[in-house]
Amino acid sequence: VQTCALPISSYPFLCLLHDKMHSGDSWFYFWNGGLGGNFLSSYFFYLSSPLNLLVYFVDKDSILSFLTFTIIIRLAFSSGAFSFYLYKREGERKNSTVIIAVSLAYGLSSFMLAYFHETMWLDCFAVFPIIMYGYDRLIRMHKPAVYIISLTFAAYCNFYIVYIIGLFLVIWFLLDRHCSFKGFLKDMLWFGASSLLAVGMSAITLIVSYIGVSATHVGEEDFVSHEWYGSIFEVLRYQFAASSLQPIGSSL
Repeated sequence: VQTCALPISSYPFLCLLHDKMHSGDSWFYFWNGGLGGNFLSSYFFYLSSPLNLLVYFVDKDSILSFLTFTIIIRLAFSSGAFSFYLYKREGERKNSTVIIAVSLAYGLSSFMLAYFHETMWLDCFAVFPIIMYGYDRLIRMHKPAVYIISLTFAAYCNFYIVYIIGLFLVIWFLLDRHCSFKGFLKDMLWFGASSLLAVGMSAITLIVSYIGVSATHVGEEDFVSHEWYGSIFEVLRYQFAASSLQPIGSSL
């Protein structure tokens, strides 16, 4: 049960960023907690969203209000970006009411409600519809600019969520319709080259973030684990609203 309604994960780092921006202290280290830590890796994991740089113009007593306001902006952009993507994908606006409803559902989804305090993830969630729009332009028209720029921006904001987005994009590409086997190979070349270029453009932040995380207790385990827990049938069943929360096989 989530008992804290404050965006606590990014708040202390945002306060630290505010102090460093006003005092001119080094961005390579901070002394908070024990013997301190690598601030630059923490910045790239928690704070690299361009919105966070606006904290410079906010009084320190108002940082929590500022963080809450940026969450609202991300929610609004998420719904707007998803609506834009659906309009472009459909090509017609005859189902505008449905599109608006689905877009609001995306912006207020369980991910947002459960992880809104993890603000470093929300930028990737908000820009994800733009990535999908860029993917469509890449595959259908071989125009990679939107895809590369949006994916690079997402990787800059948070490398972990981009890893999840990348897995989704690979699955989406494999399930996508291709005109022929030759067309599939050509699309794969465009898709692979554009994805690698986007990752390469954000490689500095990815490397710094990886080094920072691997230096903590998280680094004692595998950086990304693919071990599967539980039953896939239970996971699929929980996707339906009327599904019982009682585990399969348990007594009533």
